Amino acid sequence: MRENTIAALDEERVPIEETAQKPIKPEKAKKRLNQLENIQGLCFACIPLVGFCFFTLIPALIAFSAQFTTMDGFDFTTMAWNNFASFGTVLSDPLFWQSFGTDLFLRVRISKRMAELNISPKDLKPPWQCKKCSDSGFLPNGRQCSCYPKKRR
Repeated sequence: MRENTIAALDEERVPIEETAQKPIKPEKAKKRLNQLENIQGLCFACIPLVGFCFFTLIPALIAFSAQFTTMDGFDFTTMAWNNFASFGTVLSDPLFWQSFGTDLFLRVRISKRMAELNISPKDLKPPWQCKKCSDSGFLPNGRQCSCYPKKRR
């Protein structure tokens, strides 16, 4: 009986070569790895893009649209088109015109006074000891300037 069982088992056995997985060709393995790296890279690149959208783009669009609408507080459901009434309100406000006039007066007065004293806007910039790097120690190409202190090198 035991011999019959062993014989039956031998008949049911499948050769190892048939059950083993076929080896993956190196070209296909590299292609799969490149696809995986591309997907991972895309996911990492999307993180700043999502942050930009949520923290810059969406608030900027809301602020732009708020110029042309009226709403109660921050309740966006009450947002309604106001036909440029916000601009009319600002332009009819005496405080706006007073602030605008003060700013204009100071700009003109300061420019006039500078002309009287023979001061040009160029004179208000600090004089640099090193003309190449403007005393920053680094050239525009990112390399260290020759004036950079040798102790720090």
